[in-house]
Amino acid sequence: IFERLGFVEPFLKSGRPLSAITMYIDGKPSVSTTYDKVDSKYTYPLLIAQNVTETLLKKELKKRKVTVDRQKELITFQDHQDHVTADIKDKRGNISTERFSFIIGCDGAHSTVRHVLSIPFQGTDYAEGFAVADLKMKCLLSPNELHLFPSVHGAMAIFPFSFGRPSV
Repeated sequence: IFERLGFVEPFLKSGRPLSAITMYIDGKPSVSTTYDKVDSKYTYPLLIAQNVTETLLKKELKKRKVTVDRQKELITFQDHQDHVTADIKDKRGNISTERFSFIIGCDGAHSTVRHVLSIPFQGTDYAEGFAVADLKMKCLLSPNELHLFPSVHGAMAIFPFSFGRPSV
């Protein structure tokens, strides 16, 4: 998608290509999968931290004279064929109606856009809880692989977003 839009290079430079995903059972490598046979120009998953992705996207949007305002909430909207009107709440609780050429819903499981359009959520909620930590750690595991450690107590994964500072 980013290649078609003309800004894939910053992501390729900022991300880390994964060579494999390895699962460990009882502390020993058990299953590993590689991507060398993927029929694609990009024969690997690219690990890139969410904050880096957001920074790169904001930078590209700014070049295209598009602003992102995180201090507002979509309350509802109406489709008028050639435009959309949306009721927007600001951080003080004031609601205004604004006009847009289009609207994109990328607001997750509790999507206002999907709710207004009566589009069902196709996914499921996870019963398990998750915690994410960006850690500075010395790791003897390959820095170009995603490492999975399932156990009866839950699972742990090490995502090597950057050298010496993986997310766990």
